[in-house]
Amino acid sequence: MTRPPDRSRVRALALEAKSVVRRLLGLPDPWKTFRDFERAIHPGTWGRQGEILNWLAAVAPDTRPREQPDLAPDSPDPVVRGFAAHWARLEREFRGKHAARAGDARFLVHLPPFAVNPAGHSLFRNLGQGLAFCGLPVEYWEPAAPLADRLVGFRPTVLVSIDHLWYGPAPEVGAEAVAAVREYRRRGRLSLVLSCNHFPEEPGVLGRRLDEARALGVDGFFSFQAEPFVRTKYRPVTARGFPVLSLEFGANPLVFFPVPGIERDLDYVYLASTNFEKWQRVAAFLSEVFRSHPGVIFGPGWPRAAVAQLPDHHQRYLYARARVGVNLHVPFQIAAPTELNERAYNLAACGTPQLMDNPALFPDRLGPVGAFSAATPEDYFRLFRFALENPSAAAERAVNAQAAVLGGHTVFHRADRLVAFLDGLPAAG
Repeated sequence: MTRPPDRSRVRALALEAKSVVRRLLGLPDPWKTFRDFERAIHPGTWGRQGEILNWLAAVAPDTRPREQPDLAPDSPDPVVRGFAAHWARLEREFRGKHAARAGDARFLVHLPPFAVNPAGHSLFRNLGQGLAFCGLPVEYWEPAAPLADRLVGFRPTVLVSIDHLWYGPAPEVGAEAVAAVREYRRRGRLSLVLSCNHFPEEPGVLGRRLDEARALGVDGFFSFQAEPFVRTKYRPVTARGFPVLSLEFGANPLVFFPVPGIERDLDYVYLASTNFEKWQRVAAFLSEVFRSHPGVIFGPGWPRAAVAQLPDHHQRYLYARARVGVNLHVPFQIAAPTELNERAYNLAACGTPQLMDNPALFPDRLGPVGAFSAATPEDYFRLFRFALENPSAAAERAVNAQAAVLGGHTVFHRADRLVAFLDGLPAAG
């Protein structure tokens, strides 16, 4: 467990000061909106954090007795039985699938620090675990470590990273990393594949950015958005000769799965960050749920959360206790069928009944009855109460979502897709 750094308190004081200035100037004040929302959260949520963390410390050190696979087929819980059946199929299909390629497909995966980019840290770590499950050598590069040392020590053939960190107005990886890639390529093969969810759309700026990508030697891009959307959005990129792969988020069944024998006794669990971009929507959709019911909230950006980061096995144990897994998306995910957040997939893999807003891609990925979905804050609270009062209906949706996600939307499926994409790239130097 990682306690929030002291700088979070300094940040809160700075936000308070900005809030005062905004009010004096008559400007909108999103921090005040969020602060008022946060102060109205049921006191039981914050008051029981110590109890929750003590429980996790007591049950999680040795998970093996509770999680024995041979116990799953006899479980009275349908999501536990369902996961066992799906897991057997996933193992047959993906475990070691690409092991024969281990000599010529070695992945160095960029791992952003959790404190800087919680979502990116999770996404790239889970993708790396998916590749390793398929039998491929994987190591991680954290930007604080010299890239040259990682390249020489591991001898990767593929470097997976994030495009806007390498070029543009303020590249973060630095000239030493660029030089290390160029030097390494003089002696061996290295495909450079970058995520590109944040590329500029203004033609002139995009053109300059793609010129930088060409000079860097980028072999291809991938987006976390769905295939039809990628084909349209990235047409200017593919027109310049850069292939773009749709590589959506997916569940990681290695760490997110149902835990047998745990009672669903928490009204809700919400394990998520919050920040400036989310404040307004969080306050609108979650206010009534969080005000009227105690639950569990952990994650970066919550001033009163006892921890910012939980180990994966702690997360699945909390999801096992959740009567409802609360989820929320951002506006662009609502407006078009672009993506579901990673939380949606992992909640489904855990077999946790899920309540979300109405992202456009939801029916295609979880099925129309794979979660409770609300278009308005009023419907959100109504469905939350319905899920609590009708646990059998909630469990049915959890079973449906689990089957949909484990059937085609895991990190193993995504890793397999990435390997096929790399096979289609021109030989990299």
